[in-house]
Amino acid sequence: MMSRVNDTVWLRLISCFLMILVLAACSTSLQVPASSGTKGSSQAPSPVSSLTPKLGGPECHPPSPLDVSNTGYPEAEGTATGTTLWVLFEGGIPPVKSDAKLIWRLGTGFHEPLHIVGLGPQGLRLLPLFLQEHGGSNWIRPGNEWGTGFHFPVAGCWDLYVTGGTAVGDVWIVIS
Repeated sequence: MMSRVNDTVWLRLISCFLMILVLAACSTSLQVPASSGTKGSSQAPSPVSSLTPKLGGPECHPPSPLDVSNTGYPEAEGTATGTTLWVLFEGGIPPVKSDAKLIWRLGTGFHEPLHIVGLGPQGLRLLPLFLQEHGGSNWIRPGNEWGTGFHFPVAGCWDLYVTGGTAVGDVWIVIS
């Protein structure tokens, strides 16, 4: 009789364990745990959605989607935590070894001090040539407007990584 009680207890434990595994596998969480490494000592990891391909994957497959319908210049919506992030590439996506002006629209989660850095191939880190707040423009996207300049020294996949206040975001582009 004692073995029958033990068998029943074991069957119930195994059933509970299997139900927990099934429920965990069917979870609809939108956030994937961030990687253990961060991009800098004071920078938080970037968000990643499990429902879409991871932007900036190997060799930027895929990069952040570009759209030219709003202004005639390429613009991209960044991936950001709890806010909006847009970048407009004035004059188009720059070719390698040329100066580029990028206009940013940063939603309410971004606060000063604002930091934008280009993270590129082979561990390259680029600081902007300039970073200045704009009073506004005719570019219709939400948030405060900032301008930056970059000079991309090598071709490849670049992560334009933005931090400010508690917000972080990324825009992935291919420079050729």
